[in-house]
Amino acid sequence: QQGLDNGEYEAQPLTAHSASAVTVVLGDVDRHARAAVRAGLERYGFSVVAVATDADEAVEAARRHRPSLCLLDVDMPGGGIDAAERITLNLSLIHISEPTRQAEI
Repeated sequence: QQGLDNGEYEAQPLTAHSASAVTVVLGDVDRHARAAVRAGLERYGFSVVAVATDADEAVEAARRHRPSLCLLDVDMPGGGIDAAERITLNLSLIHISEPTRQAEI
C-alpha cells in the first residue's frame, strides 16, 4: 500500500513477491474446490500450510500452524462460520490499523 496525501492508502496489485510471507489454512469439503483455490493461491506465492475438510480440522490446523489467513467454506461440515468464530476466540490475531502501529486483540 502507498500512502496518499489524505491519509488513506492505495491498494497495490497482488504479486507473488507480495504474498510470499502469507500462510493459509484452506477449509473446504469439496476436493476439486480445494485444489483449484490452492493452485490459485500458490500461483501468487501464498503458502497453504494445511487443508481441512470440516470445522474441527480447520480449528486444529489454525491452532497448530497459526496462519496469516484462514479461508473457509461457510458450508463445510461443522460450519465455516462456526470454525471462524472458534479460531478468532482461541488465537491472538494481529491487525494493522496504521503502517507504524499494531494492535493485538
